[in-house]
Amino acid sequence: MRLTIEKKELERLLKAACGVAERRAVIPILGHVLITAGAGAVSVVATDMDMTVRAAGPADVEAQGQATAPAHVLADIVRKLPAGRVSVELQKTELAVASGRSRFRLAALDPADFPAMTEPQAHAIALPGAELRRCLTTARAAISSDPTRPYLHGVHVHGGDGRIHFVATDGHRLHAASASLSPDAPPFPAVTILKKAASMMLAMADGEEACALTLGDNKMAFAAGGASLVAKLVEGKFPEYGRIVPPPVALPVRVNAALLAAKLDLAATVHMAGAETVNIEAAGEGLSLLARDKLHGASLVDLDAHAPDAAITIGFNESYLREMLAPFGDAEVEVHLSAPEAAVLVRRDGDDGFYAVGMPCRMLEPGVEFAAFRAAETAEAA
Repeated sequence: MRLTIEKKELERLLKAACGVAERRAVIPILGHVLITAGAGAVSVVATDMDMTVRAAGPADVEAQGQATAPAHVLADIVRKLPAGRVSVELQKTELAVASGRSRFRLAALDPADFPAMTEPQAHAIALPGAELRRCLTTARAAISSDPTRPYLHGVHVHGGDGRIHFVATDGHRLHAASASLSPDAPPFPAVTILKKAASMMLAMADGEEACALTLGDNKMAFAAGGASLVAKLVEGKFPEYGRIVPPPVALPVRVNAALLAAKLDLAATVHMAGAETVNIEAAGEGLSLLARDKLHGASLVDLDAHAPDAAITIGFNESYLREMLAPFGDAEVEVHLSAPEAAVLVRRDGDDGFYAVGMPCRMLEPGVEFAAFRAAETAEAA
């Protein structure tokens, strides 16, 4: 195998592969990439046995063939090379890499030992890159890492009402987003995509062009931007999450998502030890956020919002609530509050397919701390 390729192009191919290849692989071949030189093109493949990524691009191929090389070492070498052409050649058991006055000889393993992963036999679903990124970014933040519940270790994908839905939950919060499907979209099973596969899909879908998602019974495939991915699926049944989504209330709080997130962060500054509860009071034309720390004191932050006339007070883990608000950006959102102990629904105004649900923190005496803080301010002013 012998080829010449632009440094920038080889760097792009290796960047995709190094998201999968292991740095300290127990099985040596899993730390390598498989390089295949064909007629006028080269492909780079990496796998960790759960997921395989392939990226391809143009190259001047003088001799077709295959070779392997340590993925991260080769990627680091190419990244540090100056712009220009890079030659890659298999010489017996070594891969020779040269550019300008720099030359490297890397250990190569037998390409026949490289594991292969077959693609699922199903029809692909076409999705715009921007829509896919929005859905995956929204859902991924709520993926569980609880070792006792491995069936929550990914993004659940299912169809319904002419849409494709992406959902994740860790038992404390749930994030969901959906995108429209074309009328001729093929049927597909409800599956749960591995977290690392979802992250790789986000990295691959960095443009506006359409992406292709294929969902089988035990594997999935994804293609975008000249790269493709095949991955195993999460085993186990994803819970019937619809039962925990609260119904909308008649008079939700309407507020700017970015403003509320910023004010939550400000109020929680007194929590120097980490994320803790922020009490939220909604009444009339505003929200009040109160945080208290036994060592550092307390904060009370007010902001404008359209809220019900009857005051509602609820406690929330401020970092969870900020993560629930993050996918909405600078948009106006509805915060559906029904009771201090009830789940909270956050969504865009009237958008049922893009929402987050979170469980509140228990408060022993709702509203008492707000009254005490304000009473202290009044007494000091007097």
